[in-house]
Amino acid sequence: MRLKTCLSGLVLAGLVLFSLSAAAFAGAEVIEWSGAQANGWKNPLGEGASLITHTNYDFDSDIYLRNHGKRHTGVDIHAEPNTPIYAIAPGTVVKVVRSDSFNTVVIIRHETGEMQGFFAIYGHVLASPSVQEGKPSPINEPIGNIVKAGSPSHLHFGINTKNELNEFNKPEIGLGWGLNPAGTDPRSVGWVDPLPYLSAAIYSGGQSVSSTASVTTIRTPQIGDDVYIYSGYYDYTFKGTITDIGNGLICLHEDEPSDSGGRDVCIGIESIRMLSWI
Repeated sequence: MRLKTCLSGLVLAGLVLFSLSAAAFAGAEVIEWSGAQANGWKNPLGEGASLITHTNYDFDSDIYLRNHGKRHTGVDIHAEPNTPIYAIAPGTVVKVVRSDSFNTVVIIRHETGEMQGFFAIYGHVLASPSVQEGKPSPINEPIGNIVKAGSPSHLHFGINTKNELNEFNKPEIGLGWGLNPAGTDPRSVGWVDPLPYLSAAIYSGGQSVSSTASVTTIRTPQIGDDVYIYSGYYDYTFKGTITDIGNGLICLHEDEPSDSGGRDVCIGIESIRMLSWI
């Protein structure tokens, strides 16, 4: 699944997508949000907004590591200062830092209706006064506005699948909401590439999520089900038909063609971060 398209020369529906300062940066890319949108997740820059990033600022980018000596835990999306930012779904606000510096952030716990919830990081966002820790996040109004950080100005958007905030946000040992030390693989502390994850994770039917942020199980996987399975161990989304369930594993036959016409794989249930039905 290719989630991003090279920006150079791209035209969609007659509209050239060179906007803001994106065209000035070689390697600029348009983020394809349609898969996430189909699963019920809202565009963080607002409905219909183009989402533009840069290869240097991808999830766990090698270029970012070389340039900054840190591991990047999310994706940076171009956004001019004061751009309003929206939560991708209802959720519970778990952390707010209000500052004029790059450390300002809103962290929201979102639930999916299947498997487990996750934390979404909206970095470099100055929270609106109504956004308070422990309260439901706004649904149809911005959670805050962009504070300029770096060049170009951007939203740092990240997703962490750990159960507790303090499992991945430990500034005292260099684990932050945007960066990890060079020797710490972001995946080892719950970070995932946001776009493939949201393209496999289905939001729970568009229903509001209560402030208790409980997970609702909609259905149980069965042999013969056609599914997407995102594995945190492999950091990969598998697509196929379930052939067996047992001994702590879910096995499936992948749909994607290969030399053998497909392949059979078994995935440890404990490593599954998201399962959704096709």
